Amino acid sequence: MNHPIISQVYLQEILNYNPLTGDFTWKIRIAKRIRIGDIAGCICNSQGYRIIRINKCNHLAHRLAWLYMYGKYPEQDTDHIDGNKLNNTINNLRDVSRGTNCRNKKQLSNNTSGITGVGWCKARKKYIARLTFNGKIINLGRFDCKYKAASKYHLAKEIYGNFTNRHGQKS
Repeated sequence: MNHPIISQVYLQEILNYNPLTGDFTWKIRIAKRIRIGDIAGCICNSQGYRIIRINKCNHLAHRLAWLYMYGKYPEQDTDHIDGNKLNNTINNLRDVSRGTNCRNKKQLSNNTSGITGVGWCKARKKYIARLTFNGKIINLGRFDCKYKAASKYHLAKEIYGNFTNRHGQKS
């Protein structure tokens, strides 16, 4: 989302941010329909993120939370650790690479096994475990039991560094 950069100072002049709830509220009245203390923004993004309009430009609330708390925009992607796009509490946000952010996606709707990283191979009549890392699909093997495939997937996920802190560094 391309938008003019705003400063932390300006952001803190016009909005309050509660790091425990993730909510922004207006400090000043910037439009007739907005009152001081109103929750800022709306969920009007097709992807389900909260958008806050400042100076005729839309800003993602999770990126503003980072700016508000740390004085700069995230250098990479802002990941919602719990996968909830509306949970903008500062402890739920981390600055990570696109690859790490993509590995924290919810299960796809076309998943037939019901387990992330595990699919059914019709040709061999076995479950297959796969992991995407740095844009490449890594086949982890075929299994008779979907739970064995899931176990392999979760082990590989740990090995390939899915568990990073909110600043994108390995814990």
